[in-house]
Amino acid sequence: MRRSRGPRQAASEPKDGTRVPAPRGTWIGGTAVIVVVALQIAGLFWFWRTERPRTAAAEGHADVIEVAVGRPSAPADIKGKLSVEVIPGRVTPSPGYDGTVTSVYVSRGSAVSSGTRLFALNGIDRYGYHGDRPFYRVLREGDSGDDVVALRRLLNDVGMGPVSERRSTFDYMVAAAVTKWSKALGLSRPPVTTAALAPTPAQVMNNGSPSSTRSATATTTQTAATAPAVPTAPGSVTSIGAVFDPQWTVWLPSASASIAKSDVRVGIALPAAGTPMYTSARSLGRVTLSSEAAIPRLDVPVRRSLQVGDTDVPIVDDRVQVGPTNARALIAAALAVDPEPTKPVVVDGVIKSHVRTDSVSVPVTAVYDSPRADSCVAVKNGGRYVGRAVTVVASNAASGQATVEGLSAGTILVANPSDSGNEPAC
Repeated sequence: MRRSRGPRQAASEPKDGTRVPAPRGTWIGGTAVIVVVALQIAGLFWFWRTERPRTAAAEGHADVIEVAVGRPSAPADIKGKLSVEVIPGRVTPSPGYDGTVTSVYVSRGSAVSSGTRLFALNGIDRYGYHGDRPFYRVLREGDSGDDVVALRRLLNDVGMGPVSERRSTFDYMVAAAVTKWSKALGLSRPPVTTAALAPTPAQVMNNGSPSSTRSATATTTQTAATAPAVPTAPGSVTSIGAVFDPQWTVWLPSASASIAKSDVRVGIALPAAGTPMYTSARSLGRVTLSSEAAIPRLDVPVRRSLQVGDTDVPIVDDRVQVGPTNARALIAAALAVDPEPTKPVVVDGVIKSHVRTDSVSVPVTAVYDSPRADSCVAVKNGGRYVGRAVTVVASNAASGQATVEGLSAGTILVANPSDSGNEPAC
């Protein structure tokens, strides 16, 4: 028996029994209901997130403690003192070579070291050399000794290498480099004779007399079937090929120095043997820092310096860092105290501490770990707290303070995120 339908149902269907789709407004209304419910759920979640700090106590957490971060404070200046050792300028004695100076390559203020081209004598360039003693003999292939090791080092210094500096024999590699050097000097004739020997080490380093130096000549002839002997004037440089003449060099008492005074002039002879040819500038020796009070150890990163006059000298690990610029200033400060110092001079200064401007001080308890960052803090943003990644540059559990980067002074954050349950992800 077929069940009868109500008037509304019967009116919505045709008489043949087929269904008619519901009106379009019915679907729109259903969708609106779903959206409204979703918004209500989202609102409840937002309310739970924002109100969570306020209900922390009810959930078993401690109350939120908010703090405003600030810049670390730098300690007061401390009076400091420097013990400055000033090394007097050293004298380069003249070798007293015969001839006339035709070119000068260094003057006051020039830096000289082993391999530096100094001057030309009779048109032949002479180079600086620093070693335990001056070259004292003519060297040729087959010779060996400490002076050959020094020659190898000098060949590299003047750019005629590369030559190994570990061997002590005048081998074919040294011969090739010496030949190259002699040609660069303009000595292009066949190797026939060698020049007079250079002054002995005693004559150069002990201020030997000009007469003893200039008369110490010795000529060695290299036999050749087709080459006639060439007369050698005392003190002249005529050795070429694979023969090294000591008179190509001038012995320097220091490995490196700055010239304060030069007595080498174009158009005249060199100064007499043993007399000053160059005088180097004063140099800085040992520098020791002391202070009237102990330098405090801080929990914050600082840059320290000692101010001497208008010069700031960096301090690292309680030691001053001296460079070419501040070395001159320290020498000048020492000479202002003692113009002719024979012992270390005490120079007054001020030790200053400079706090980094990109760091702030926060409670150690404010920093927590986050899966997305090494260190985080909970920063107040309106009515809620958000995670902010920071870099910890210093921390001291005893003082309860940490120095971090990544925050601005005045930022408000949670001092107890773990206790209060406020550890938002960064």
